[in-house]
Amino acid sequence: MLLWSFHAALALTPGPYLTGYRDVVFQDPTAGTVYARVHYPALTEGERAEPDAASGPYPLAAMLHGYLGSAWMYQSAADHVASLGFVVVNMDTETGLVLDVERYAQDTRAALAWVEDREPGNWLDGLTDGGPVVAMGHSMGGATLARLVQLQPRIDTLIGFMPYLSEDPADYLGFSEFEGSALYLAGTSDETSTYEVVRDWYRAMDATGQGLWMELKDVGHQAVSDIDFDDSPKSDPEEREIVLQLAEDFLRARRLGESDGWRRLLDGAPPETAQASASSAPVLVVVPGETAAVAVTLAARGDGEVTLYGGRGPGETTLDGVTVGLRDAAVLGRVTLADGIGRTRVDVPERLAGLAWVQAADATGPVGPAVDVYGVGDPGPEDAPSDTATPDDTEPGGQGGPGGSGGIDEGDVVATGSACAGCSTASPPGGFGWLTLVAAWRGRRRRA
Repeated sequence: MLLWSFHAALALTPGPYLTGYRDVVFQDPTAGTVYARVHYPALTEGERAEPDAASGPYPLAAMLHGYLGSAWMYQSAADHVASLGFVVVNMDTETGLVLDVERYAQDTRAALAWVEDREPGNWLDGLTDGGPVVAMGHSMGGATLARLVQLQPRIDTLIGFMPYLSEDPADYLGFSEFEGSALYLAGTSDETSTYEVVRDWYRAMDATGQGLWMELKDVGHQAVSDIDFDDSPKSDPEEREIVLQLAEDFLRARRLGESDGWRRLLDGAPPETAQASASSAPVLVVVPGETAAVAVTLAARGDGEVTLYGGRGPGETTLDGVTVGLRDAAVLGRVTLADGIGRTRVDVPERLAGLAWVQAADATGPVGPAVDVYGVGDPGPEDAPSDTATPDDTEPGGQGGPGGSGGIDEGDVVATGSACAGCSTASPPGGFGWLTLVAAWRGRRRRA
């Protein structure tokens, strides 16, 4: 007999918001009777808590449960995402014994629209921002994401928790046209959505901006849910903490504009995690050390060697027929991509100490925008007198620097201070600190 146990504890650090939730049911002309549980930032915690409307509006997210699942099984996951500053529509629909991802996608589309379309005075009125939407799904819910993005084009971020396979090849074709960003997680102890099953979704990432796949050691199929099947060496709370932390890092990097999320996601994953990238908008993480060496992680697409260049601010330099977006650039070294992921350490020349910008490029040109490694902005030409330089050229966040108007695409490259492993941000080792910069995770179904 299979015994289920419920775990309410979550060891993750709470977000900046308390969270509340309410169960909703409504009639939709296409979907019929739709059930969902809505989680949101609140003034107090628990069921029917007063929403924290004053701190909003918030981005909208959907959480799609697995086969024969219900909203209560994903209470911890939905609450945690809501605590980051999202309104989460935790689906409570059930399609029955037959997998019907089309009907499930229609229900989710209807629920997202219903939450946003509330009349003045309703507790949901004005709580969502009307912007891009996040969609997360587990198992069958993960497979349904491929249909959902075709029904709701505002979805720009996907997180698939151990997504199940699709019996319709059209789903993979539809997913291959998704241009947003996606994080897909697998577990080595998952005998339902196996390595091959989840890897098929990764292989379909033909157009994703940042497309990442990870396989987590000793993690089973139910990692994101609040039920324990004892299907892996890790306990349910341990598994849930792992997958939700990765999802949080992805959302912080992708949607909340926190560049340190990329470093944690790519370089702070649990030990023995397999990673792959299919990113058409590459992610470049550059972490300075206490010497002239910097650690570089590149998440791009495919295999092969990529050259790393260092320069003095944004500009243009052509070396060996390759033009990069850096002034006075020089080759720092090379990084080899395997399944789209590459890591290396390179030395920064003395003339660029403390002000280097770094960019990756292949034979065709730059692989993503340049990164302001030390957050100094554009220091100007090497021989420019300091008393004639403008504030925009010399101050962090000036022209071409983080927050400036040139050389960096918003959301792709941002700079932030972060602590090294085991160190405090208030007192980094040697007073140097690690700056991470990146270019650039049961109601029964009833029908009316």
